[in-house]
Amino acid sequence: VAVTKPRLLMDFVAAHKWAEWLKGGRKVDHTASVISDGLTPDQAKQERERLGQGLGMKVKHEKNFPMALIEAGLTIDIRRSSASMDIDRVRILNSIAGKERAELDQTPDRAHPNYERVNIGLHSLFALAGWRQAVDSRPDLLQSMSEAVRRDKDRRILSFSFQDCISFDDNRLVEVADAVHDKIQVLDLDLYLCRRVTDKGLERFATCLPADLRVLQLNLSFDRNITDEGFIAFATRLPQSLQKLMLRFANCNINKGVEALASHLPSELQVFHLALNSCKSFGDAEFRELATALPAKLRELNLNLQGSSIRYLRSVQVLAERVNELQDLRKFEFNFRRTPAQEHEHLLESWQPSDQATQLRLVRQASAELESDIVADWLQHRIMAPQSGQSEADVLFDTFKNFDKNGDGKITAVELEKVFRQLDTSMTSDQVATLFAKADQNRDGVIDYREFVEWLFE
Repeated sequence: VAVTKPRLLMDFVAAHKWAEWLKGGRKVDHTASVISDGLTPDQAKQERERLGQGLGMKVKHEKNFPMALIEAGLTIDIRRSSASMDIDRVRILNSIAGKERAELDQTPDRAHPNYERVNIGLHSLFALAGWRQAVDSRPDLLQSMSEAVRRDKDRRILSFSFQDCISFDDNRLVEVADAVHDKIQVLDLDLYLCRRVTDKGLERFATCLPADLRVLQLNLSFDRNITDEGFIAFATRLPQSLQKLMLRFANCNINKGVEALASHLPSELQVFHLALNSCKSFGDAEFRELATALPAKLRELNLNLQGSSIRYLRSVQVLAERVNELQDLRKFEFNFRRTPAQEHEHLLESWQPSDQATQLRLVRQASAELESDIVADWLQHRIMAPQSGQSEADVLFDTFKNFDKNGDGKITAVELEKVFRQLDTSMTSDQVATLFAKADQNRDGVIDYREFVEWLFE
């Protein structure tokens, strides 16, 4: 039923047999591994709270699913299936073929087109579930996975997460692009901390965007190979059918590319998020072009420009004037901490919401996130002023290790407090607890590397 009725999701569960677990005294993790078509309710909640978090959790949960089963799933044929009782197999096949209740015990018609449709859907499901794992361990399967997803014309949503995948490059991005067919309406691609994708790969990805795409979410934050050249090629190919556009390009080499984005924003856009935090080359001229071009039908606007080079009063005035013109705007979030223009943020308070549902959040430098100026200054200096010969990736990882005292790849609350108290003896335990809670996005009691980087820059 789940493969013939799109409103239902399908789960597959695999676990080691107990005999394998005990064989020769060898201890094997008996925890069940699950792959699912779409996000679970908990993952969907996390995704709503923080973009990319729910999808990242799904990938984490599926990474231990046996690769041999994923590979088998790419060629599965339900007509050759078996069941504990053969009559069950017959009835299931006839149900898929749309037979009436009285016909369920008849010999299935193996040529019925519904069987191939279900096979294609299953191939696509296994391909998407195993894609992240295959990038690291079975790249030879990626082309088959791409073809399997592209054949699934019933699929309307495509979501990929390759967060912090050091081997993901332009070739891997081409395989993702080749999987996108013209029926896709929602496309979500998270390449956070994937630093080997270049302008060439981004331009190739842009060519795959369907003309009728409704939702596009793309995260290429912290990839310094992305420059104006690739961003312009991407922006000029944005489908005009888009109603929701969420772009995260933090710490990329982008400035003039934003002017191309401004001139190609879809007129029907209702939700627009843009993160260019730590893009130091992004300044006032590009910002004013973007602010002026904001589409009239926007209902939700989120601009994260922390650490950029916006400095002039007129730039903030242009944004304030434009948001006051957006009659449908209900939610507005803006972040320009650590920019010269921060002192002019009060101008945005002139925007008057049309109803009580509207939200306006000005994220300030002196917020509860970093209550200590000494700690804030140290972090800013440590990240923005690397030693000679150090790459940005090296600096970030060395900073993480400075907190991770026992080297287990995670920062505990105790480890965080030790470092902060050394930097600023006036910091209280409550202040450190506030910082820790902010960084620990998935609430598992520790801060991993991805959470650490996001906490520093977002």
